[in-house]
Amino acid sequence: VSLAALEVAAENVAAYDLEGRVRVLQSDLLAGVGTTRYDLIIANPPYETSALVQELPPELRHEPPIALDGGNDGMDCVRRILRGARAHLTPRGVILLELGGLRETVRREFPALRFRVLALPDGSDAVIGIHARNLPAAGAATKRRKK
Repeated sequence: VSLAALEVAAENVAAYDLEGRVRVLQSDLLAGVGTTRYDLIIANPPYETSALVQELPPELRHEPPIALDGGNDGMDCVRRILRGARAHLTPRGVILLELGGLRETVRREFPALRFRVLALPDGSDAVIGIHARNLPAAGAATKRRKK
């Protein structure tokens, strides 16, 4: 939704000569893509809790709050993405989703969701990969497991 972020994305696409392969689009998550389906969706949504964002020290506030604040439990955007991504992926499509420390929260809220944890070169494991077939169908309710 950020025009400033969109400008940086467009600069990166041009810098890597990807204009023919990557489309930069302003949208509130998947709302603006219409009926288009993709082979790959990569998402790094805000996933920190609102309380944590409010308490960040000044040296960590270089990002705008909208880029960090995922709501009371950090899951506001993650939920929307998981519930809507299947409708925007090809049948063999995949979504890569950065979750920070929310992996167990996702497991509790989406117990049927099958995903792979990706080990990144820096040793982190905050990104998961999900095949389209494993995502909930649009409008599907989630079952919450007790903590």
